[in-house]
Amino acid sequence: MRKFLITLLIFTFTLFVFSNIPLSIGTIEKNNEKYFVYELTPEFSFGPLTLGIGFTAYATDVVYGELYYGIPSSTPSTNIINAFVLNTLGIKTDNFEFRYGLVKPTTLALGFNMRKYINRNTRAFDLKFNLSNFGLYTHIPYEITKFVPFEVLQSDSVFFGDFVYKAGFVELQVYGITDPEATDTFVIDNSTPVKYAGGVAIYVPLVNVVKLGVEFALQSDESFSSIGNGVFVGVYGDFGVLEPVGGVYYFRNGYVPFLFDRNYNYLKSNQSLNGLENVEDKSGYLVGMSVDLMPYGNGEFYVYGALDGVTPVAEGNVRIILPEIASFPGLFIDGYYYDSTPFENGFLDENTEVYLKISYPILGESFVAGIVYSWEENQWAKSLFIGGLTTF
Repeated sequence: MRKFLITLLIFTFTLFVFSNIPLSIGTIEKNNEKYFVYELTPEFSFGPLTLGIGFTAYATDVVYGELYYGIPSSTPSTNIINAFVLNTLGIKTDNFEFRYGLVKPTTLALGFNMRKYINRNTRAFDLKFNLSNFGLYTHIPYEITKFVPFEVLQSDSVFFGDFVYKAGFVELQVYGITDPEATDTFVIDNSTPVKYAGGVAIYVPLVNVVKLGVEFALQSDESFSSIGNGVFVGVYGDFGVLEPVGGVYYFRNGYVPFLFDRNYNYLKSNQSLNGLENVEDKSGYLVGMSVDLMPYGNGEFYVYGALDGVTPVAEGNVRIILPEIASFPGLFIDGYYYDSTPFENGFLDENTEVYLKISYPILGESFVAGIVYSWEENQWAKSLFIGGLTTF
């Protein structure tokens, strides 16, 4: 009994001293399904190892839905043992990095094919190998949904990876992307679905704080009978708190610029993805900047589109942190904006995705409460939340 109490005391001490313990209660959306989730997600770090084992329960309806245990999936479990989930597992050394956990936005090369792609609230395996002058990276979208019985399910349909080689001041990047589920069902206007994509990018420093990048990109259907291609040339600056970017691109044979982005899975679920089309060659542009004023906030805003007079896409996000002062505990303000037609019907219309989250810290970022304003069906919707604060 004494040994048990000592072990319990050591475990409790370790939990509170060495871990960050986010607690979350609220609604999440995963693969276009909504769940009401209760989760406790402590995370431990010991040298190169990161481990997060949490407790998760969820319901499909907060009032009438049955309570299930584990990560929300298409095979729900009522076994309470499955409430204990593996949220994070990571190993990081100088030459190798393995990570299993919630996915983060990913950009490959200059972003002409994949720009800030994410399938929210899903988990995946990421592997990186880095040597002196080259590196390899691969993304495998599978997640461990339960332990009894042990089950691993595919969490997303998009696989990707890249190879990077550095020679002096010049950097070369080669990448590939595939969506095995891409079919005619998900695209609009009888266009051809993109099943494979890839590209090559070269980066050359112009001056100390400015780089020139060139990306050659391809997109193809399953049989490689329809192949779109394009090139993007951009200039990137790094001035400390400010990182401006600007570039122009040219594409042929129906290539879809920035196809794999934040909205890819949303458009796919609504059968509204753009595909390869037999259209004339086009050119376009991208301009924007990011600002980093941490620990007080950061943000970014970009506009990109074709040079044929069609309205561009505008997107951005911002985070403002009001620090703790005297009896004021501080405040977190997070916002996101995306609009495919920002200059046609104003900045808010049926093509706009906007949210504003105001969070009041109860226990730092690990446990907050607040309100979310979101633009839905041409009107503002308001909801309350309580839980951990995670922003990408």
